[in-house]
Amino acid sequence: MADVGNVIARGNVAVITGGAGGIGLAVAEVSTFVCDTASDAAVAELAEYTLATYGAVHLVFNNAGIVGVGDAWNGPIELWRKVVDINLFGVVHGIRSFLPIMNEQGVGHIVSTASMAGLVAMPLPVERMQRAASQTNPPTPFDEADAAPADGQN
Repeated sequence: MADVGNVIARGNVAVITGGAGGIGLAVAEVSTFVCDTASDAAVAELAEYTLATYGAVHLVFNNAGIVGVGDAWNGPIELWRKVVDINLFGVVHGIRSFLPIMNEQGVGHIVSTASMAGLVAMPLPVERMQRAASQTNPPTPFDEADAAPADGQN
């Protein structure tokens, strides 16, 4: 892509995964398309839908992500598969589906984001994680209920 031009302009098309909540919901508007980003075929279908509906795609925000809820070491391996399929392969599928389109049009940008959960392990009690996953405005990882006692012992 030699000359990217102004991809952030009125009338340009942006695809935002993870628009059901969090950052994606905060920036998404206009049209929705339900897509399982863990599925290569589903993301390819999203790319085809975008082209058929809007004729181009200028920006892609790979933003979908989840937190694995449960015991990562003793629980079922499916917990790991689900997290990796969405958080890692969702980004891979987004790039593989949309980059060829952008290369062909000669313009476009792909932005892949992760929450702090993608960078830092924050041990939380399983009950708190389950409660957080089921709420619209979940508690922060550092609520008073989870603070270490003043003597530093747990």
